[in-house]
Amino acid sequence: MSKLAHPLTQGDRERVCRHFLKLGSEDRRLRFGTALEDAAVEAYCAQLNFEQSALFGVFGPSLDLDGVAHLALWPGAAEVGLSVLKHARGYGIGSLLFARAALHARLARPQFRGVGTVHALPAGKRAN
Repeated sequence: MSKLAHPLTQGDRERVCRHFLKLGSEDRRLRFGTALEDAAVEAYCAQLNFEQSALFGVFGPSLDLDGVAHLALWPGAAEVGLSVLKHARGYGIGSLLFARAALHARLARPQFRGVGTVHALPAGKRAN
């Protein structure tokens, strides 16, 4: 199992979607704030904007994504959504992804430099 949080691109959209579709009902509720049906997950994946958001992933041995972080940025703040598949939990993947997303929020894009707060909101408390 990779211990690196890799930046994901438009070319990884299908992998990201497969990852989200593997999440069970409760994990989808925790990730999205509601237990999305497959069609809603697919619609979410289709609208992901890899230019305005930053996505990071940890790949498993089969090159499927074991964990994904989706970072949304606004001036002065950021929100990160995390998900780790059940079989990959307990290895620090969520912490690694959060740290990678927080670093990106603080350094990567000039218009967002200086982000002092990165929110990982509890389920049901999402800003969007």
